[in-house]
Amino acid sequence: MMKILIVGEDRESSDFLRDALRSLDVEIQLLSLDILRKNNFGNKDIDLVILNLADLKPENQQHLSEILEKIGKTDFPAISFINQNLSKLRSQLLNAGILQVLDLPYSHRETRSIIEKILIDPKTAGGTENPDRRELQQNSNEIFLRQLTKKLSQTQSNLDDAVGLILEYFKQIQNFEHILFFEIINPNEAVLKEYHSSSWLEKNIKIETKNLFLRSDKNEGIYLHENLSSDEDPQLYLKSIFGINSKSLIVCPIFLSRVIKYFILFMQNAEFTFPENQKHLINTAKQLIELRFQREPAIYKLKKDKKSQLSDYSSKFFQSIVDQLNFGIIIFNKDLHIKYINKEGKRLLRLDSSSGNYKKIRDVLGEQNTQAIVTSMNLMSSAFQRPEIEIVTPDGQRVLIGFTLTEFTDPLQEDGFILSLKDITYTKELQEEIMRMDRLASLGVMASGIAHEIRNPLAGIKAIAQTFEDELNKTDPKNEYVQRIIKQVNRLDDLLKSLFSYAKPQKPNRQFHYLNEIMQDVLSLLKQKLQNQNIKLIQSYSEELHPVFVDNSQIQQVLFNLILNSLESIENDGEITVSVSEVDPTKEFFQRKPFYKKITENRYLLIKISDNGDGITPENLQQIFNPFFTTKTFGTGLGLSIVYQLVQENNGVIYYESEEKKGTDCFLFLPAFEPSKKIEN
Repeated sequence: MMKILIVGEDRESSDFLRDALRSLDVEIQLLSLDILRKNNFGNKDIDLVILNLADLKPENQQHLSEILEKIGKTDFPAISFINQNLSKLRSQLLNAGILQVLDLPYSHRETRSIIEKILIDPKTAGGTENPDRRELQQNSNEIFLRQLTKKLSQTQSNLDDAVGLILEYFKQIQNFEHILFFEIINPNEAVLKEYHSSSWLEKNIKIETKNLFLRSDKNEGIYLHENLSSDEDPQLYLKSIFGINSKSLIVCPIFLSRVIKYFILFMQNAEFTFPENQKHLINTAKQLIELRFQREPAIYKLKKDKKSQLSDYSSKFFQSIVDQLNFGIIIFNKDLHIKYINKEGKRLLRLDSSSGNYKKIRDVLGEQNTQAIVTSMNLMSSAFQRPEIEIVTPDGQRVLIGFTLTEFTDPLQEDGFILSLKDITYTKELQEEIMRMDRLASLGVMASGIAHEIRNPLAGIKAIAQTFEDELNKTDPKNEYVQRIIKQVNRLDDLLKSLFSYAKPQKPNRQFHYLNEIMQDVLSLLKQKLQNQNIKLIQSYSEELHPVFVDNSQIQQVLFNLILNSLESIENDGEITVSVSEVDPTKEFFQRKPFYKKITENRYLLIKISDNGDGITPENLQQIFNPFFTTKTFGTGLGLSIVYQLVQENNGVIYYESEEKKGTDCFLFLPAFEPSKKIEN
């Protein structure tokens, strides 16, 4: 039975490798780097050493050098698994004689296939003298080419699809860090059509082809550029375009009818150079592509034209569907770079039609919202949630957006996520309004019952106290106690009257009245208080206002309470603004409210009362219409509850907006039409 030694610090990934090989007839032993460093291999009969460097820590780097030195002194074949984009580590391993350096992740099936191919070749088995490791690498290349040839022969696709296969195979098997596929559009320019890269790029980038096709390698058919530093160095130019700090690159031209139509750039980071076997592999793959598609150029061109037309139609069709969805869609990769935003998504986020794509999510949504999305990414497999984020529009509106997150797999590029966005501001406010009305109705029934039960015994207490008062001499000191009892009973009776007003408001006697007249009656009652507190009152009335169809006394009571609340929120030297105008249905501010339909189907007037007082906290703003809720040191907390009921009775709408320490805005909408009659424009 063959024996495999898996060496690594990351126990989880080592267990994964062991599980992948369970179906093979092999004995597997797991060791840590530290244990292997402190012990010699001895005469162990080992058929393959697997270095699992998935989690190589900096402090273990020197231990790795010692282990590689030990492996170099043995005849054991060795391969290594590493994380992507570690070019220096890859170079170190290859220079130490490691047969293959493979980028994680790999599936169980892929891992078994790689290990099985190595074990089948007798030259790589333990105990054989001087195994030809270069030949083993060549065998691996031949397997790669056979698989590629089979794929190309099975597909009837065009050159673009074939190059896609090439890029995918080179990325998976040969671990190139940057593979860029270009189409030549004129003698001096080429455009990027496809890529596999560890850096963030974007398609349709144009580059100059000058100096790329200067032959600097003896390999027939490809162009090698290594460690050049002159002004003509193409690496310097490409770095300025892509930001890839590459010291070596290979240009692989694709000829059609003896003319270069496409070319592929193979680039590696830092000081990495291309081994001879990789150059040979690229050249052989190039010949396969050209052979496959130069046999029938006319058929190829026809297929390409048809596919291009179909692809163009499919793309436009898909785009039109996605842009007509009534919810926003954002597609982004695992690095949080946005790859696509549909039309509704840009509208929700107030983005220009040309902006948003290829930016980072935090640049569009902000840090706090991005963190909410990242948290949701980590909880995708947990219990059902309804996550929400809040954005502030340029005009200061706060928009509540509900979102869902779905994993996305792009077979041509990279995995990521689909973020679905829906404006739920209207829905949330509507839900809160319904809940508030239900709560107030329930409290009204309860208040009515309590008031009724208290009123009768209270009347009895007052009658008894008044009897005592009649029987006692006026000079009797007990009279003071009796009078206190009667005074407190009267106070409770006033509270009960407020409860009855809240629980069962009188049916309004609605008629047409002019708001400026109602307002002046109210302000005359508050004039002295305004002067005492040195508060400036600003009034604004639109011209030719229609009369409102309301109960005059009830609306006076409403306006009196609203302005009084503003007064009480200002200590001194403040300002209150009262404005009256027709409702403008074109304002987006109103369009986002749950009552928008009600105030625009018929004519309404808007009374806006603003102050620069202390403001209301977001928590308290949700409760201001609840009975008995108050932040004052006096009062019953029934004022705004009764106001809300009276506004409802008069077919009106009221809501508040406030910011702490900056002031409060009250919006009161009153009907300017008689319900039984249609409006004549």
